[in-house]
Amino acid sequence: MGGWNYRLVRLEDGWVGLYEVYYDGNDRPHMRTDDPTTLGGENEAEAQADLLYAIAALGKPILDDKDICEH
Repeated sequence: MGGWNYRLVRLEDGWVGLYEVYYDGNDRPHMRTDDPTTLGGENEAEAQADLLYAIAALGKPILDDKDICEH
């Protein structure tokens, strides 16, 4: 199916950041953004929605960067 969401990702040095993670057709993490995400939007409603997507990431397991195919 694919798609993306925000996820906490643990890098090799132990740093944990919020990244956009993209999934392959089997819903496996396939790629992440190079830099941690910046939250916001074109208006207050979009910024609030973006923040809610980020909050949802806190309820999911942290991904290890080594388990993401490419970035």
